[in-house]
Amino acid sequence: MKDSGIEWIGEIPENWLAKKAKYIFEIFGSGSTPDSGNLDFYDGDINWIQSGDLYKTKFVNITSKTITENGRRSSSALKIYKTPFLALAMYGASVGNLSISKIDATVNQAVAVMDSEINDIRFYYYAFEASKQELIASAQGGTQPNISQFLLKNWNLPTPPQQEQTVIANFLDLETGKIGNLVEFAQKSLEILKETRKSLILETVTKGLNKNVEKKDSGVEWIGQIPTDWKYSKIRYTTKLNGRIGWQGLTSDEYTDEGPYLITGTDFIEGKVNFETAVHVPYKRWQEAKEIQVENGDLLITKDGTVGKVAMIEGLDSEASLNSGVLRIRTDNKVKTRYLYWILNSEVFWHWFNYTNGGNSTILHLYQNVFEKFSFPLPNLTTQIEICEFLDNEISTLDAAINKVKKIIELAESTKKSLIYEYVTGKKRVEV
Repeated sequence: MKDSGIEWIGEIPENWLAKKAKYIFEIFGSGSTPDSGNLDFYDGDINWIQSGDLYKTKFVNITSKTITENGRRSSSALKIYKTPFLALAMYGASVGNLSISKIDATVNQAVAVMDSEINDIRFYYYAFEASKQELIASAQGGTQPNISQFLLKNWNLPTPPQQEQTVIANFLDLETGKIGNLVEFAQKSLEILKETRKSLILETVTKGLNKNVEKKDSGVEWIGQIPTDWKYSKIRYTTKLNGRIGWQGLTSDEYTDEGPYLITGTDFIEGKVNFETAVHVPYKRWQEAKEIQVENGDLLITKDGTVGKVAMIEGLDSEASLNSGVLRIRTDNKVKTRYLYWILNSEVFWHWFNYTNGGNSTILHLYQNVFEKFSFPLPNLTTQIEICEFLDNEISTLDAAINKVKKIIELAESTKKSLIYEYVTGKKRVEV
């Protein structure tokens, strides 16, 4: 082994080289976007790859949009590249994503094209995958990284002899394919578990534990049928709802290392508040807004940012207050706090939220005066307790299974990443 001279590569076999991409690929290119207002330019027979087409896919077999011959002729940059070639997203949300195109296609300006008749592009697909994070970190840009053609052309990649490139690529195709199949199976299992969780909560908080009891129409669209002895109520009739209305002008400059906690939505973890991540504010700031001073047993919900995250206060050992993005909910003697927690974690809440906002997915706020009108099914207190005990146990079991599958996926992805790196840098060899 010898030092490659490239930090991300490290040592490579004696007969390998580290080469700049411009000496590996004979073709470097990109494309453009035809005038989007010209309908004659789109929905044609020419595949047109955008950066979004490279998201989480090793191969491009189809494009989300196509262009016409007139669209292609509208720009000299719109060349048709012959399959197979590497396509890499240079900027945008998909920056650094890489695929092998299995179709002849042109590309937009956010996609770089690399191809070689001499070298095995499959090997270099894996080499770019192994150095993806380093490449993105080296990119220039404002709020988002921008991988320039100059950076790509001068990016150093390990280069074994051509025959070994193919041997390594064949090996990685086989082994990563096995891992990919495992991940796909695990992902399907994960989705089933999540759907089971969602359905169980919804069915339990709207139908109860005895599925054979007589039902009636609740009269509320997002609730549907409920047992005949149940009622429904609104947040404003069963809780005291408060958000921050005082002490305006609080800034991060006032955060301290000790003092009362200032809870934000980012501190919500699996239905609880993680006080280790919560910031602190001066005692006088906590005193200024008594209506949002919180205590153990309080229920919280986020109203801004990631709307609808719910947490219960447990294990609080000091004073605490809320930032402007969180509402405090205190229940009266008609409803158990834990029961309302499960209601807010159910599709009853989201059906109402979407109904209220007309299905507008851009709504990023849960307004207090609107939330007060939220209607939910309300059984008697004994039934509420039974429901809570059931869901606490069942959902805990499901969550454990979900976390186990997530760890399997994480381990598989980590194993895949390590496998690719070790073989494309020659630290492990395939028998030729």
